[in-house]
Amino acid sequence: MQQRSAIDIAIMKDIVRQTPALKPAIYSMIEGNTRDALNRIETVTPDRIPRKPQAWIPTASVMEFKKEQVKQTNTVSQQKNRDVPTDIISAISQDYSGRTVDARNNTLIVAHLNEDRCAINAQIHHQLQAAGELGNTESLLSILEPVRTLHNELRSAASFSPHIDKIALMNSQYYTVTGVDDKAGIVTLRDSEGKAQLISNFENSTQDIALYKPRKILVSTGDKLRFTRSDNDRGYVANSLWQVSKIDSNGSITLTHGEHNKRLDPKQAIEDRHIDLAYAVTSYGAQGASSRYVITLEGTEGSRKNRATREGGYVTLSRVKEHVQVYTDDREKWLRALEHQKKYPTAHDLLHSADDKAAQIAEKLIASATPMQNTALGRKLLQTRGLGSGESMAKFIAPGRKYPTPHIALPVWDSNGKRAGVYLDEIRLQQEGSKIELNQQPRVLGSQDARFAGLQISRNGETRLAADIHQAIRLAHVYPESGVIIRLSGVGIPSNVNRITGNILVPDDKTLCQAQTQPMPPCLLSSMRWKNRPLNKRKKTERLHNYSLSKKIRR
Repeated sequence: MQQRSAIDIAIMKDIVRQTPALKPAIYSMIEGNTRDALNRIETVTPDRIPRKPQAWIPTASVMEFKKEQVKQTNTVSQQKNRDVPTDIISAISQDYSGRTVDARNNTLIVAHLNEDRCAINAQIHHQLQAAGELGNTESLLSILEPVRTLHNELRSAASFSPHIDKIALMNSQYYTVTGVDDKAGIVTLRDSEGKAQLISNFENSTQDIALYKPRKILVSTGDKLRFTRSDNDRGYVANSLWQVSKIDSNGSITLTHGEHNKRLDPKQAIEDRHIDLAYAVTSYGAQGASSRYVITLEGTEGSRKNRATREGGYVTLSRVKEHVQVYTDDREKWLRALEHQKKYPTAHDLLHSADDKAAQIAEKLIASATPMQNTALGRKLLQTRGLGSGESMAKFIAPGRKYPTPHIALPVWDSNGKRAGVYLDEIRLQQEGSKIELNQQPRVLGSQDARFAGLQISRNGETRLAADIHQAIRLAHVYPESGVIIRLSGVGIPSNVNRITGNILVPDDKTLCQAQTQPMPPCLLSSMRWKNRPLNKRKKTERLHNYSLSKKIRR
């Protein structure tokens, strides 16, 4: 009998596409905090992009071009400096065109509206042509632009009314939609020879029909094109990128991809019109894509407002690996539109729902706790451990009826610097309160990905990594001005140290190479049950004794 699936399943729990500097921005998008995401995006500046000499460089990684500002700046003095863009489409095309060839090959431009995508593509062609980077000859090509329709939208004759004069592809045959009779439920299609084809509502429901909008584009040798529809017979693959290598006088073009060449004749063959300029894509087309650099257009002006969603923002911003350049027509309006949107769970939310719930409980717990230095018992523990002079991140959880012993609590992060829970250890009172010790049986309440706990905040620009709580206490005592974090499990260092302690890590080869030998502290959610079990008489007496001692110290 087969004991496992024939296909192994892999679950991605960590974000691995972005560099450490951009990972926090993507986490903020997942958490619905777009403002924080933009702030973090701005820390990775545009000057790291390789550009041509004298090219225009955006002043920040988030640029705003309001419609009112464009009108105000479109003056004679502004026009004298033609290197400075005056509108959002020009800014995007100028940013892209000013990059080196290698940087352009690794740049993805995303626009939510097809109208914006077409405008960006046309302007990039114009700017590259003017810069002499494309061939001198331009050819006006007829293309077929896909019309996005909802599933089952074309099942009735009435649904064809907005699509008069568009091209319909049915049973591998091309027709023009010429008429719709709503009452009779009949759609009239005509082929290239003018022959009519009538289809009823019933036939609509049984046919697979795709619609296309005729459009014209200018291309030159050197332009990037992509196929917009797959055609197995001709070897066309949708979204595959090609470069125009030759334009013939009769209107045919030759496309090249590596060692492969394809000759298309859009003027004579309608099947060859499923192409378009490939500099910019819509957010729909960007799904699944990944690129070193991304340029994205976000906003609320006109129809853009309908596409201003957290899901759309996540798709565009998360395509990047190293740098993302955001252009918006109104930063504040776009942010408010995303904040007011009803939140639906993402795939990431569903995958991590249990971890997120545990982490939320941990956040509430540590938020209600008291800083150690604000309680008598906490101050005594810090002094006993020689931590009185540092700025401790530890908090004190007072005893209560359900849990009659006090605890020390440390905030916990995952490997990407995202809050992932709380580290808890019981405080033991011995010898009538004269000696205070930790129980040395820590537990972690929160995500299963919890990797690092924070003990001390950095005040001198240094952060030190400890392999366990004992080493962390020693480091905090020896370096009271340094930040101290504890690696709870595994090896390596956090990807975003400054999110934990606010400063950079001081290398320690011994600690960095040392794997955590102790097992990961058990998750509190799975270990809380034992606290509800009946205690033996000796254990119960000991806990009540500790509770009474803690009350004495607090008084």
